Amino acid sequence: MPLFERALKAHSGHAAKHAPGRLDRFQTLGMLALLVGFAVAPLPAAAGPVLDAQLQAISRNLSLDESQAAGISQTPDGMVSMFVQGDLDEAEIQGLGGSGGSADAPYRTMRIPAAQLAKFLQLKGLRFAQLARPTEYQMVASVPATGASALWGGTHGVYTGLTGKGIIVGIVDSGIDLKHQDFKTVLGTTRLLYLWDQTKNFTAPAPFTYGGEWTAAQINAGACTETDGIGHGTFLASIAAGNGRGTGGGQLPYQYVGMAPEADLIVVNAFASDTYLVDGVEYILRKAQALGKPAVILIASGVRQGPHDGTDPAELRISSLLGTYGPNRLVVAAAGNYGNVPVHAQLNVQRTTTNTATLRIPSGIYKYRKSAPPSACRNGP
Repeated sequence: MPLFERALKAHSGHAAKHAPGRLDRFQTLGMLALLVGFAVAPLPAAAGPVLDAQLQAISRNLSLDESQAAGISQTPDGMVSMFVQGDLDEAEIQGLGGSGGSADAPYRTMRIPAAQLAKFLQLKGLRFAQLARPTEYQMVASVPATGASALWGGTHGVYTGLTGKGIIVGIVDSGIDLKHQDFKTVLGTTRLLYLWDQTKNFTAPAPFTYGGEWTAAQINAGACTETDGIGHGTFLASIAAGNGRGTGGGQLPYQYVGMAPEADLIVVNAFASDTYLVDGVEYILRKAQALGKPAVILIASGVRQGPHDGTDPAELRISSLLGTYGPNRLVVAAAGNYGNVPVHAQLNVQRTTTNTATLRIPSGIYKYRKSAPPSACRNGP
């Protein structure tokens, strides 16, 4: 399956939830679809599962008893998340207090209590495990330069053209500011159909066993306690689907309107790790299928690690989910903020000359530090 590219364009009028409408420059938001069609062959039989470098270090250096569990847990509830592959006994997983995403894909997400990780890694049938990687938020912005506003066929909240009406825009990010007027109708009711807050455990949405789900009715009743602690998710939602009603800073309403101002929203306030991000994608796809609506899911965070060629477990998992819950569903991702970050190599090579780039891998790379969770691991001894 070829890679698809889709540009989501919106202005940066909501660069942060506390300063809507204060920016007057337009930037470009590039979104690259993660639709990949690679198949994964089963891993060959071996004496034990194939573990990524961080899990290998943890397995070597820790006995993972209760006193050490807090040092490797990635969430307040003491759980460790991974991508896994293998023929696992669901009863054994549950017996360890764990749970996983659906097993109908090359890779599945798995959450295991930190104190039980050593036992999990010894389960019969486990072939591969990769620790969740911390994600970084990525965002650069914009709408009018794309010509999208010309497709609306109207202005100031009254449209006759293409506005995303009847379409679900899914956001998997740091959450959303539910009080922001851009995400409310003219009647003052929420535009969100559902919100899954992965960071607070109460009534988890099936088949997941963590976090808590809020419905539109609960949000409208003021019962929802979710907050966007950094504003990144609110920014993303405003670019993708803000209706412009919340413009502030002395500006008139509808000065800053997102790409799809009349779309419905489903939002996931996700932990900043790739496994949790993928669970958020699956959650939105399940909801879209149940509602019988098309959906575009936006991801504006990513990792520097991994192949970046469509063969990473997160990419393969998302591709498989789209095959399960498609058609008329799309996942797109921000192009990234790494242009000026020193993670690239550049060479000037003439026809008759050669040049060399040196890749240094320090000793002790991914060395696990007992005083910090895996997300704090850094290259170097």
